[in-house]
Amino acid sequence: MRNIGQATLAPHEACNVVFGANASGKTSLLEAIHILGLARSFRTPHIKQVIARGEDSLTVFGRRRRRDGSELGLGIERGRQETRIRVGGANVDRAAELARWLPVQVITPESHEILEQGPKFRRQFLDWGVFHVEHGFIEAWRSYYRALRQRNAALRQGGTEEAIRLWDETLAANATALTQARRTYLERLRPWLADYVGRLLGLEVRFDLHAGWARDLSYGQALAAALGSDREAGFTRQGPHRADLSIRAEGVSVQQSLSRGQQKLLVAAMRLAQVRLLGEAQGERCVLLVDDLPAELDRERRTRLMGLLSEAEAQVFVTSTERDLLDLSPWASCKLFHVEHGTIAEVV
Repeated sequence: MRNIGQATLAPHEACNVVFGANASGKTSLLEAIHILGLARSFRTPHIKQVIARGEDSLTVFGRRRRRDGSELGLGIERGRQETRIRVGGANVDRAAELARWLPVQVITPESHEILEQGPKFRRQFLDWGVFHVEHGFIEAWRSYYRALRQRNAALRQGGTEEAIRLWDETLAANATALTQARRTYLERLRPWLADYVGRLLGLEVRFDLHAGWARDLSYGQALAAALGSDREAGFTRQGPHRADLSIRAEGVSVQQSLSRGQQKLLVAAMRLAQVRLLGEAQGERCVLLVDDLPAELDRERRTRLMGLLSEAEAQVFVTSTERDLLDLSPWASCKLFHVEHGTIAEVV
């Protein structure tokens, strides 16, 4: 990988601190773990930017301890053109199989972007949790998007009304399932959101799901009513693929009412809430990656966040330029790793 040629780690089951100078390879280590769980980097959509210069691919292997104490081998090789994934020694076709066995969450200095950028990022936040907690969601999601691609192709090609509406029944059935799964998950998440947002920010924040079409219509009715405008646009303009998560504090969107530092803490609270719900619902421990935790946070807020990370019942990896910037007292024990020029060494 970029900045790391080869490395082998035996991390602590709860707390791992990775420290070193900027550009030494700390974030690349977190990227490797993220790729093992989600088959992609959290920094860039372009895998070629993650592969080491002069190499054709990157490879990450790991072992996941399951709830029964047994271990499961996971591996991924990502090249510029091809991806190969193995779970338990067998080849698999879908990255979702990695995500199922290795749930990974990440908090970065850019985490606030899910608040400031488009609805896509807030949908991704929500759907990560729904995928792990609500059974059947992934199949409804896949079926919906397959039908959506077909309907959009018919719209672009100027197909007949019959050719376009051929997909409406499948879309409507799966839209209902997707939206209900999202709503159910959000309701289950609310108590954890209230707890973490209150403890990190001392605020009450309201989270509401906008389904992606008018509330007073079924999705089938919305598709029929919008057929003419969809044909003009050349794509389906309403549906779960346009859903959004509204986040407001005291009636005002958090994008407008919270500072950058507060937004970062809010997203940290949202991620922590998801980690705790996953543990409560499935008994699964998440891997939580926290890149450059001290950035934009004063000592008091860093200490508060580190305390909550220690309660998360997750395997935590935190990076920092200096070890002393982090309060490790909430953990009974912790492993330290120093990174320098792409070489990772455990500090004993």
